[in-house]
Amino acid sequence: MGLRVNTREVDKMFEDLLDMDKDVMADALPKFKENTPVATGNARQNTKLKKRKKNYAIHASYPYAGKLDEGWSSQRPKGMTAPTERDIDSLVASYIKRVT
Repeated sequence: MGLRVNTREVDKMFEDLLDMDKDVMADALPKFKENTPVATGNARQNTKLKKRKKNYAIHASYPYAGKLDEGWSSQRPKGMTAPTERDIDSLVASYIKRVT
């Protein structure tokens, strides 16, 4: 007599977790943009989700992104990354809860 274990659900859960970075970063992108100061709209317009090798990242492709993230603008003195990181923590927790 043998014992068989159906791993289908566990395998599906691991597959879903492999997609987590793309889904979480896609949900975090609008939050990052909300935390981006607005003067002309260039910064928000040039902030996009990019795939780098195997991971997804929010990419701010404009020369003064570092300055804005350091709090250079009085509109967003905490920058964009720190406030968005808190949102990402919450997004990851909810994604894991949904998958498991």
